[in-house]
Amino acid sequence: MTNYVLMVIALLGPVVSAFGASAMTNHRLARLEQKVDEHNSFGIKIAKLETRLDALETGQQNG
Repeated sequence: MTNYVLMVIALLGPVVSAFGASAMTNHRLARLEQKVDEHNSFGIKIAKLETRLDALETGQQNG
């Protein structure tokens, strides 16, 4: 009986560790996705600003 208890305890360590690692990986992936989204939105904002700047520069040259 004692052997079975020890065997169960010995198996719980890796199982708990695997779930903890999985949770950490999921957290890191979510954070990475958030950073990528922020980076992508920054690129879109820069493109819009460049378009506005071009329009302003064209208006000043013509005006």
